[in-house]
Amino acid sequence: MNVLIAQIFALCSSLCLLLSFWQKKRIKILFFQTLDSVFDIIQYFLLGAYTGSCISLLGALRAYTFSKTNNKFFLYLFLGLYTLASILTFDGMIIIIPLLAALLYTLVT
Repeated sequence: MNVLIAQIFALCSSLCLLLSFWQKKRIKILFFQTLDSVFDIIQYFLLGAYTGSCISLLGALRAYTFSKTNNKFFLYLFLGLYTLASILTFDGMIIIIPLLAALLYTLVT
């Protein structure tokens, strides 16, 4: 049952991410990316993927923070937090893939 519910949240997440691509203003892009991350947090938690849940939580906080400010301090803060969260929830080398994706995504947004 958790897998089915998780898939529903994954669909909502995908729709929010898709909607973010169609926005013209940065604030709206980051709003839909924040919603995307919130749905991802719930999805990953239901699936027992706690590293993914932590990274998505940081993604939601990052999107919200970046919608309010463009300070480089927060860029470095989130890069460090992503790395720390991955270390604390380390469950094998496969964890490196979502970590690299989060780090790269943070750098380009």
